Amino acid sequence: MRRVGRFILSELYPSPSIFGGFRLLFLVVVLLMILGAIKGHSETMPPSAEWYADHPAVRERVVAACRDNPGAARRNDHCAAASQGNLIAAAREASARAPLDPFDNTPPSSPRYWAARPEARREFMEICRRAEPSWRARNNCRAAGYT
Repeated sequence: MRRVGRFILSELYPSPSIFGGFRLLFLVVVLLMILGAIKGHSETMPPSAEWYADHPAVRERVVAACRDNPGAARRNDHCAAASQGNLIAAAREASARAPLDPFDNTPPSSPRYWAARPEARREFMEICRRAEPSWRARNNCRAAGYT
């Protein structure tokens, strides 16, 4: 035990060496710098928002996990990238849909009206399915494709 104590003290006291006598201190600093470089190198960057937009299954799992733990989500880059990926995916989906003509005055009694609005048609078909036959006859269920 005394040898270890003498060794440490001899390393800390100045001596005429190239490092000014603080060899142990220098070695510790170098070791810490190496460990810091290794740790910084090993940290992986989270996938980009574009990547999350291209991978919807992963994006949904990450967004669900972030919703379940909102405190940690504020500090998590994956949560931010997945949320931005949701926005990018929604923008892509919206631009892929054919835009409706704002001057199209086709009435809901026309099948062309429902062909241009598939989401509204799907919802309306569900309403027609639950409605009474007299209501269906008055409210364009046949034009929407309900038989």
